[in-house]
Amino acid sequence: MTVKRLLILNGPGLTDIAAVDQPLNLQKIEDQCTSLCLQYGVELSFRQSDEESQIASWITEGYVNFDAIIINPAFMDIDLSRYEQAIVAADSSKPMVEVRLNNIYKASAGKAKPLQLPAANLGFIAGLGGQGYLLAINALLHTENW
Repeated sequence: MTVKRLLILNGPGLTDIAAVDQPLNLQKIEDQCTSLCLQYGVELSFRQSDEESQIASWITEGYVNFDAIIINPAFMDIDLSRYEQAIVAADSSKPMVEVRLNNIYKASAGKAKPLQLPAANLGFIAGLGGQGYLLAINALLHTENW
């Protein structure tokens, strides 16, 4: 049995979410994801950056070195179209799920919008807080091509 490798990426501002939502913090989310991945024998790399170029670099690395990616771009409207060549050069057929803590379709959620990922196999979960990450992991575990 081959060990599956999962990359979870987090965008800017997520290290400060405890100040906004006391029961929720990035460390707690990481701990819950790690625990779930351990149950299923999935190797997890959990990362956070405030820099768009770093996240784009990690996505490219993810397509090369991981079996799936979960991304929460948080407060960054990442324009990955400029990185399309690098992403497409990697294996962009691997599953990817975008997770948002808040429901970005509510009027009060601001101007956030889903990422525009070229040639990505993308699912989307929003508005379920930290549970969204766990749902994304469970969805990947039941994805045929993962």
